[in-house]
Amino acid sequence: MNRDRLVIIITITVAFLWCFGSVLFQDRSFGFRDAANYYYPLFEWECGEWRSGGVPLWNPLDNGGTPVLADATSSVLYPGKVIFALPVSYRLRYHIYVTAHVLLAAGMAYCLARHWQGSVQASGLAAISYAFGGNVLFQYCNVVFLIGAAWLPLGLLAADRMLRERSLGWAIMLGATLALMVLGGDPQAAYHAGAMAALYAVLVTRQSEAEKAHKPVTWLSSRPTLLGVAAIAGIALSLVQILPSVEWTNRSNRRYSDTPRNIYEMFHSIEEASSPDEFIKDVKTGIFASPQPGTHLRHVYEFSIGPWRLIEFVWPNIFGRLFPRNERWSTAFPGESRIWTPSLYVGLLPFILAVLTWRTRRCDSRIRFASLLAVITLLASFGWYGIGWIIYELSESLSGQAPEQLVIGEPVGGLYWLFVTLLPSYVYFRYPAKLLVITSLCISLLAARGWDDFVHAKSRRLSVALVVVVSISLAMAAGFGFYQEQWKSRLATAAPDTVFGPLDIAAATHCVLFALLQAAVLGLAYWFLLRASHGRFVPTQSISILLVTGLELCVANGWMTLSIPGDIWREQRPLIESIKQSDDRETPLRMFRDSTAKLLPNDWSETTAASRLADVVSWERATLLPKHHLQSGLAIIGSHTTLTSADWQSFLRVFRAFDTSHTKGQQASLLDLMSVERNAVSTKNAIELDTNPRAFPRAWIVREIEIIPPLADRGSSEALDQRTREVFLEDGRKIRDLRSIAVIESDDLQSLQRFPNSSKSYIQDSCEITHYSARRVDIEASLAAPGCLVLNDSFYPGWNAVCETKGVSTDVPIYRANRLMRAVMLPAGEHHIVFAYQPVTFKIGVWISGLAWLITSGFAVRSLWLRQSTGRTVR
Repeated sequence: MNRDRLVIIITITVAFLWCFGSVLFQDRSFGFRDAANYYYPLFEWECGEWRSGGVPLWNPLDNGGTPVLADATSSVLYPGKVIFALPVSYRLRYHIYVTAHVLLAAGMAYCLARHWQGSVQASGLAAISYAFGGNVLFQYCNVVFLIGAAWLPLGLLAADRMLRERSLGWAIMLGATLALMVLGGDPQAAYHAGAMAALYAVLVTRQSEAEKAHKPVTWLSSRPTLLGVAAIAGIALSLVQILPSVEWTNRSNRRYSDTPRNIYEMFHSIEEASSPDEFIKDVKTGIFASPQPGTHLRHVYEFSIGPWRLIEFVWPNIFGRLFPRNERWSTAFPGESRIWTPSLYVGLLPFILAVLTWRTRRCDSRIRFASLLAVITLLASFGWYGIGWIIYELSESLSGQAPEQLVIGEPVGGLYWLFVTLLPSYVYFRYPAKLLVITSLCISLLAARGWDDFVHAKSRRLSVALVVVVSISLAMAAGFGFYQEQWKSRLATAAPDTVFGPLDIAAATHCVLFALLQAAVLGLAYWFLLRASHGRFVPTQSISILLVTGLELCVANGWMTLSIPGDIWREQRPLIESIKQSDDRETPLRMFRDSTAKLLPNDWSETTAASRLADVVSWERATLLPKHHLQSGLAIIGSHTTLTSADWQSFLRVFRAFDTSHTKGQQASLLDLMSVERNAVSTKNAIELDTNPRAFPRAWIVREIEIIPPLADRGSSEALDQRTREVFLEDGRKIRDLRSIAVIESDDLQSLQRFPNSSKSYIQDSCEITHYSARRVDIEASLAAPGCLVLNDSFYPGWNAVCETKGVSTDVPIYRANRLMRAVMLPAGEHHIVFAYQPVTFKIGVWISGLAWLITSGFAVRSLWLRQSTGRTVR
């Protein structure tokens, strides 16, 4: 191993341990956002399901039951999950799993930069900048997107070799990389990688038109064919994830909208509109107007990057730190969006080198590709801040007041709006800020080229750029110091954060000054290192520059990996203990805990504390914020998931609009119908559980049924809510008595003949759940006359029912009952009914993906064998 590679490894190791050493070698844990309250408990539950001997396909503890595999963020079948088989504690396995992908991102970025003909030092700079830049490093909080970021460089490497060498093998490698992204939980990264490969194919083809005269091209080696092979391979290898996810997405809240959201939904809207005027109105409302709050389209644009944040590429943390204290003064901006990553910083020198290298003319296709892609993804990350937003801000500035009505919606005209409107199925993805991972990779690759072009050559342009940064930074620091008191007085009225408390103005001031001075000091340091020797660039200079870059990224971004004490995960949870002491049953107790409600201690908004992250995790665990309920075995209504059933979302909307009595406990509630036995109620600084004595049992017998046709699949939220009100409410005012009647949605009228004496009550009827697990429910039922057995669990394709009567087993159809429940029709007598989850989509996907991986593995082994054989022949 040469010295340069050793220095790179040491630098990456030091940065890695700086950021993650506490969670790997101490009794510490991740504590921010989804790293603590989503993925940690979800993956722990999945490990328990694997230990029980089955694939985690169904989660009965979220909203009446959800197809957990179909939610891509579960990443149940991702090969990297083999880490969870290590013989260490679960927490350490989780931390290894997350942090290993940071190292993978660094390694893959290094390989890509080397393939792009970068020197060893330049490739090391790219690896450090990419993996420890804010946009990738902070994805430890969202590990599925970190997985996408880790495999992205390999995807570009495979695409480059596929297109330049016209290699079928590299097309399959690209497909395998896309499949790993999908299986790892980030299908949007796979979508982006595929689109990037197509764009790169166009650029490569334009540059190599003369290639046809020297090298014959067959249809199999043509670039469109290779792209098609890569797409087919990626789909086949990940079909076991794609099929369930597509089925779930089509039934999720992302599918439903009252107006068209892209050009493809416009065609459907033409068929549904009663007149041209109505169609035009729908298009204006859905595509060109501001998305309505609470809709999926509104969520699509959350976590947009405000254009003002671009200065973070030069001055890290200039807007303040987000946690553990509230030092983020930019949140006082009226237009500030939710923050996806608190730092965009990729290192001062890498960013300057990337800017100096950026060009789209008179360069090879790789530089043109990285330059175009950096700008496209950066502009698209603005999301909400489109042309409509600019018009809105200008109108407000000129008139002194906000316009009463916008001509167009805020995101309209922006690049991300174009993606949503024009790209197939892109509307199902969310969060523009995720595109900055691609921006970071492009910056790192351009920086690698810039290293070889400017650093080794000791370019005067680089020296001038550093001097400019130093001068501007010092001037801004002086100006800020002069106007500091006025700045502080303006921030004095900033609203407090509900979690991290009032804005710490002194700390925010320190962040601004430190960011400006850090850039100035670094600029001088880099300038000195570049000018230290007269003549040629010496090895010690490259070593020093790489070490300084690694160190500055640790200082600038290392705070984002702040950990919390590990003993928080061992704390007793009184709410759970009180429930377990008073409850002994086969089925999990079901409670309502609204994950969208601000069930937080009131004094958090009034105080600040260095331990606030630990306080948050402790509070969320103690109060059973989903997903913290999974290990307790409690079932939650109101649980948040990345894909939520449209039917359940509709029920919760109707419930919130109609029923406010669930906090009072004085009258019937729609939650009674969902077998909710406990309601989480917020007090001043605590959560209490109200017992609900009116909760329905989990299974019961009815003989009166009302048959209605299935809801037409028009994707309309209003039609869905209307059907929900129709089923659960009588005349929109009174709760329907679903203990005596079941509303069945089916076209199978012949099999669903109404029962005789449906109004008669049979005391001797009984039904009892004797076994309840994630994939199977057993019920013993005794009926004096034919009737309908209702199971209060989510209706979903893939569930099958078998009825055993007097030793004879018969398959019985499962009907959608009461919108959200399952029902089977039973004759009189003693029955043993087994509900089993056996989804066809999973079975088909397993066979096809399994065969595809087998073929791919065989192809890879053959290629390696041929390569080794060729090597031996040459020797």
